[in-house]
Formats: sequence, structure tokens, C-alpha cells
Amino acid sequence: MTDQPDRPEVDDPRVLALAQARQQLAHNNTFGIPCPPWDGLTRQEQDLSLAEARNWLHAALDAGLVASEQA
Repeated sequence: MTDQPDRPEVDDPRVLALAQARQQLAHNNTFGIPCPPWDGLTRQEQDLSLAEARNWLHAALDAGLVASEQA
């Protein structure tokens, strides 16, 4: 949990969408490195990806790249 109550957490739908989109990019890579789709990740891998996506969303909010309100 963050110490800023207005910050999205891993249960924010934008975090899940960001994590899944990032994984799809990795899965579709053109470098020939096998990478599973979101459903091919273990629960632990998904949890780590969600935490990372939350941090990226926080950074995007800080940079003013996305609106702070959920659509």
C-alpha cells in the first residue's frame, strides 16, 4: 500500500491493463525469445508484474502523462 491515498494500487483496473499489455508486447517480441502471454505466467509472476505496473503508473502520474482520475 502506498502512503498517498490517491495513488492507484494493484487492484486498480489500469494497473492490470498496463501489466497485461506489457506482457503481450513481450509475448509478441520479434527477437525470438520465448515469453508467455499473461495467462501463461504463474500467479507469483503476475503479482510481480502488477507491482511493477503500479509503479510505472505512479511514474506516469507524476510525469503528468496520464490523468489522476480513473475513467
